[in-house]
Amino acid sequence: MKIQCNLDRRGRWLRVLLGAICVIGGVTAVRLTGQGLWYISSVIGVLILIEALIGWCLIRGLGFRTPF
Repeated sequence: MKIQCNLDRRGRWLRVLLGAICVIGGVTAVRLTGQGLWYISSVIGVLILIEALIGWCLIRGLGFRTPF
């Protein structure tokens, strides 16, 4: 399966922002609490950043329409 770019510039920047927020939130949570499900936020953030880098959205690739 070939991955084709399905994001515009606005969608890519939105994903960069959201991914950074998730990663920073996960790192902050582990620093403050030392426990919990911080790694879920961090992993999701990294995946979102990868989507922004390659310009491809998993949800859009599955056929769902997103506004960005």
